[in-house]
Amino acid sequence: MMATSSLPTSTGPAVSPAEFYNALAPSYDRMMHFRERVQHASRLVTALARRFEPCPAVGIDLGCGTGAFACALAGMGYHAMGMDIAEEMISQARVNAAHLEVAATFVSGRLEDLPSPFEPGKAGLVLCLGNTLPHLLAPADLSRAFTGLAHLLAPHGAAVVQTLNYDRILSQHERIVSVDRDVEATYMRFYDFLENGLLRFNLLRVSWQGEQARPEPLLSVNLHPYRYRALVQAAGKAGLEVVLAAGDGSLAPYDEATSDTILLALCRRRGR
Repeated sequence: MMATSSLPTSTGPAVSPAEFYNALAPSYDRMMHFRERVQHASRLVTALARRFEPCPAVGIDLGCGTGAFACALAGMGYHAMGMDIAEEMISQARVNAAHLEVAATFVSGRLEDLPSPFEPGKAGLVLCLGNTLPHLLAPADLSRAFTGLAHLLAPHGAAVVQTLNYDRILSQHERIVSVDRDVEATYMRFYDFLENGLLRFNLLRVSWQGEQARPEPLLSVNLHPYRYRALVQAAGKAGLEVVLAAGDGSLAPYDEATSDTILLALCRRRGR
């Protein structure tokens, strides 16, 4: 693995989340190993369904990317919908759903505008997984997203949100997120820590021609590294109760020092 000290530092401007993921869309499924990702998504959705028995069987995946979790929802019999800010990711999600022969609807939208474009109060299970929420740079936008998410839920519905564990990342000053390789390229994802408290999330793609490496221009987007407490507080202000705090897809308990991610299962407070 590349040493932290040898990683480049982003000097150019960060692009918007939509620009970042539109640019990434053509190689995203290779980088993230889409088939394996759908299998992981199916296991997690199965575990969540058993634990929370969400009703009705309407599932929404917010920040759906190329559709792995929406496809997993559809494969389990949910009326599945996915939303993303990047049109190119949505286009690939529709292709993926067709290849998997599942019925899922994909729409463009922003977390800050929820519950639009969906009908309020109808979702049994709402997902916002991966590292979607940190693209909301202002805490006020995070609050709006949680409020809109709460309005999506049916009375007995459940929402599951996830981020990387920024409690650990910030305390240990971890720059490297991951290094992945497919047959065409190596993908290095890493952070720059900005003076304003935000993170610059960078993707360096290095294509290979035989043994010759050809680095491509750095692609960067800014993130707000929300800690566990900030997420819980935003959920509470939106009328959502934390019923599970897990550290990974196996739903093992969250540990600030060791967990890779923060995964919160949320339900509407009684009387809301």
